[in-house]
Amino acid sequence: MLLIAPLVLALFFVAIGYAWSQRQLLQALNRDQVLTENIGMVGELIQSLQSERGLSYGYLNRHQPPPPQLEQARAGASEVLQRLRKQPQTEMSDGLRHYLETSLPRPDQLERLRRDIDSRHISPDPAFARYSDMIEQLSGIITLFNAQSQDVQALILQWSAVNCQKEYTGRTRGLITGVLTVGSFSITNFRQVSGVVSQEELCRTQYRQYGGDDSLLRNAMERTRRFESARDAVLARGAGAMQSETPDEWFGAASQRVTALYQVQQVLLQQVRQRVEGQAHSARLHGYLVLLGLLLLLLPIALAVLIGRNIIHTLGAEPDEVAQGMRELSAGRLDFFLPLAAGDRDSLASHIRQMGTGCRG
Repeated sequence: MLLIAPLVLALFFVAIGYAWSQRQLLQALNRDQVLTENIGMVGELIQSLQSERGLSYGYLNRHQPPPPQLEQARAGASEVLQRLRKQPQTEMSDGLRHYLETSLPRPDQLERLRRDIDSRHISPDPAFARYSDMIEQLSGIITLFNAQSQDVQALILQWSAVNCQKEYTGRTRGLITGVLTVGSFSITNFRQVSGVVSQEELCRTQYRQYGGDDSLLRNAMERTRRFESARDAVLARGAGAMQSETPDEWFGAASQRVTALYQVQQVLLQQVRQRVEGQAHSARLHGYLVLLGLLLLLLPIALAVLIGRNIIHTLGAEPDEVAQGMRELSAGRLDFFLPLAAGDRDSLASHIRQMGTGCRG
């Protein structure tokens, strides 16, 4: 027993250490799951703000009442903001808490911008820039993700690249909506849209570099080819030329592309959820197996201790003391002393001592 005790003790501490590391991993994965859900909500908020930006840009370029879609986009953005702010923060990392405190648009900030737009106290380009700044700040949530595996980190980077493309597609939607509302391109508008188009292509390149499924993105773009044809037709007419596309037709075609890219993001995010959940399940399973191993390791020790105590109780003294008492009795030395527990009358040692006492009498 003494020989295997150090080995058992070493195995016990190794198992405890491994169980602790699995617990730390599980906590990190739980934080990743919370962060993944927040990325999903932030993506939803960005989607609403992009629509709100484009519709606001068109509204500020013409003297008509706000379109119904603008109120819908505002309501959607406000609802997601409320969900982000009211969620429990117990499982969040410190970084995510700080992000939610500092990077989400403040309600008064967003409402003030909306009031300025409704009352036309702000011109189109500054309003567009303020929305774009909000969206860029929101997109920084991706920097908080430090995945426990490379495949999950790659999926997050792919999500970010698609978000980048969707943002520049959204900017194209808003800029051209404003142009079509006015009826013709200025040279500044032309340069803005041309620059945004090149940024879209750069984001697509990043998606491929991060190992993204090219067929997933290509299918989304193939389903919404009207976006390219309408955009290229507007650009082909050049600065100063009158446009034939109506703002509503263009906004609908561009919105289909933005929605298709958002669906690609949802597919990627679902893959992240599945893999993080799979890793968490594996960590929990390993933890349970370690606990089972500890039980299997401690059970024989506990049984040995119980059996040993039972044997000592039956003998009434240590085995070597009982053996010595038997040797003294067999040798005729009846004055030996065998220590007994108080009140012991049934153990082997008690009977040996009684036998020695009876023989002396």
